[in-house]
Amino acid sequence: MPLNYHMEDLIGFGVSAGLTLTFYYLNRSGQEVVRCLKETPEYDIDHNLIRVVQNSGGAVEGCVRGAVKACDTPLSTQTTAGVYGVYRRRCIKKHIKTKDMGGWWSRREPLSTSIDSVPFMLMRKGVGVQVTEPTLLETVDLSVVSDRFESANMPFLAQMSGWMRKERTTGFQHVEEMLLEGMSVLGVGRVVLGGEGLCLHPSNTLPYIITTRTKECLIEDLQAPLPYYQLLGVLAALGGAYFIFRICKQLRRKRNK
Repeated sequence: MPLNYHMEDLIGFGVSAGLTLTFYYLNRSGQEVVRCLKETPEYDIDHNLIRVVQNSGGAVEGCVRGAVKACDTPLSTQTTAGVYGVYRRRCIKKHIKTKDMGGWWSRREPLSTSIDSVPFMLMRKGVGVQVTEPTLLETVDLSVVSDRFESANMPFLAQMSGWMRKERTTGFQHVEEMLLEGMSVLGVGRVVLGGEGLCLHPSNTLPYIITTRTKECLIEDLQAPLPYYQLLGVLAALGGAYFIFRICKQLRRKRNK
C-alpha cells in the first residue's frame, strides 16, 4: 500500500505527537519551577542576609521583599507629574471594528511596545538588594499610570474605504505602565554578594521576576495552568492513538482483501 495513502493520518499523528510532547514539557517544567519555588526560603532584607549569603559561599537561591528605589535617576512619566519609577512599558493598540455575521465587532491590535528601565534596589531596614540588569527580568508586575484613547481622525475617502472593506479604525489606545518607586515587591532569583553588595541575579532553577504578589499567590498562579496542560496532553495523545488506529485498520482491511 503506497505511503501517500496514509499521508493524512500520518500528518495527524505527527501533529498529535508534537502537541503531546509540548504539553508534557510545559507541565513538567512548570511543576519543577513550582517545586523549587516552594522549597526556596524567603529572606528578610537586613544585615543578617549578608551573613547568610557569605556563609553559603557568596550566593543563595531565594525570595526577598523590599521597597523599590532607583540606584540613580528614576524614570518619569510624561502624562502625570510627580510620578517616578524604575521600569516603564509603553504600548500602543489600534482599535478596529470589523463587520461579520451582520454586526460590527470590536477588536484591539497591538502596534508597538517600548520598554525602558534603570538599575534599582529593593530596600528594607537600611539594606538594599540591587537589580542591576532589569532588562533580564522574565516578569515584572507594573501599575497603569496612564491609559488614554485617541479617536481616529480619518479622511472621508478612508472612512468610505473602511466601510467597503468591512473594517475601520476607530482610534488608538496609549497605555503606560510603571514599576513605581516605593512599591513593596517580591524579588525572586539568585541573591549574590559581590563588590557592589547584595544583587539579585537570574537563577537556573527559579523564575527571575519582580512581583507585587506574595510568594503563596505566585505559586498558585504558576500552578493554575498545569491541570490544563495535563488535560490537553492527554487529549493530544488520544488523538495520536486515533490516527494510529485508523492506519492499522486500513492495513488490516487491505490484507484481508
